Amino acid sequence: MSSLSLRLRLTLWYSAVVAAVVLVGIGLTLFFMRTWLLRPIDREIAFQVNVFAKAVAAAGSEEELRDLSGAYLSSPESEELRNLGFVLLVWTRSDAVVSNSSVPFEQSAAGRRVFQGAPGFTAPQGIESPTGDPYRAAIVPITQGSTRLGVVVVAASLAQLTEHLQQFALIFAALGLLAVAGSTAGTWALLGRAFRPVESITETAAQFSREDPSRRIAYRGPSDEIGHLVATLNSMLDRVERSFREQQQFLYDASHELRTPLSIVKGHLEVLDSIGDVTTEMRRDAHQVVMEEIDRMNRLVSGLLTLAKSGEQGFLVMETLRLDEFLEQLFAHAVHLGEREWSLEPVPPLTVWADADRLTQVLLNLLKNAVEHTAPGERIALGGSKEESWARIWVRDEGEGMLPEERERIFDRFYSNKTRGDGGYGLGLSIVQALVQAHGGHVEVQSSPEHGSTFAILLPLSEEDPLSRRNERPGHA
Repeated sequence: MSSLSLRLRLTLWYSAVVAAVVLVGIGLTLFFMRTWLLRPIDREIAFQVNVFAKAVAAAGSEEELRDLSGAYLSSPESEELRNLGFVLLVWTRSDAVVSNSSVPFEQSAAGRRVFQGAPGFTAPQGIESPTGDPYRAAIVPITQGSTRLGVVVVAASLAQLTEHLQQFALIFAALGLLAVAGSTAGTWALLGRAFRPVESITETAAQFSREDPSRRIAYRGPSDEIGHLVATLNSMLDRVERSFREQQQFLYDASHELRTPLSIVKGHLEVLDSIGDVTTEMRRDAHQVVMEEIDRMNRLVSGLLTLAKSGEQGFLVMETLRLDEFLEQLFAHAVHLGEREWSLEPVPPLTVWADADRLTQVLLNLLKNAVEHTAPGERIALGGSKEESWARIWVRDEGEGMLPEERERIFDRFYSNKTRGDGGYGLGLSIVQALVQAHGGHVEVQSSPEHGSTFAILLPLSEEDPLSRRNERPGHA
């Protein structure tokens, strides 16, 4: 699904949530506003009921109740009732009505229910007049002992309050609509800006190919989730491009370097074909040359495959190695590489996390390189030490050494200014560097003409390093 459709969906979902929140907010606001506005009306209704109750407290019959009610309504005491526009209605058992208004509340369902025996309302509540107008009224029975003489109704019209609330509702609805429209437009714009890197990612992924693997996602935003995503994808594209380059380099190197031995093999076979009478000695010589070239090709292909696979996941089979024991075993085999003055220097009991076979390959390449650049009787030393959080393993010789310009190129593939223990192809130190980097380490070299060379590999120490534990305080993990 495209980013545009996702953008639209998210905008609609957000707008729906905002609209729901606005509707709930408007409803709650109107509810609490109505409650707040009704409080003074209810207090005034309750006060007028109490005033009237005191005025007719002496009534002992329906007739007295009617007379006292009429007297109250015509007295100055009811002036405030009239000024407020409240309706007062007294309804007796004989259906006689005394009121200051023509509104026939005695015909309402609430009035009949109260008079016919329902419990009286002690607090104002909303009722409707027979004409359907909203009122806020207190309906209170008037009793003498256990005898109910009648019912008094004090009601205040809510028409004006209802009208004001309706106007507020329209205003709030208009403001809510503007809020929803504004949030929708803002969300659409913000999502458009947020999805711009996603569109760039899609475009870059579409244009990324073997022909143009240098494409990267352009992003200048903050280092947020999108920023981390872009950085991760660009890092992934770097690895993919590097893989493409290595694959192309592998194919180029293999085709370039295999051309010579293949030409030699082909030439010898053509010579044999062109000779009519091939002797056994000639066949033996040709066979030996062909086998030598095949062996050289095998070594070349093996080295190239090692370089190509060195960066793959799972290429190394890692384990914890005790460095002093490992170098002692390796040194026992190294002394057979040539007639040299071999020396195993002291190695602390470090532990490293490494592939034993690949680490052996690395060190044997360095030792063979040292043999080929030293003369019989010259010294070659193997040793190790701890350097902060690294294990340092070195191969030192007293051979011919190298010029500065040679040191800068010795790790390049097929740089074979001098033979380096790989059959003359110049892959030995390239393999060393690739395998050490696969272990998370690096290679250092020091060399000068006539003073020999020192190759050192630095590998990260294992967490089980006994030297690091030795300095810990007792009682601490």
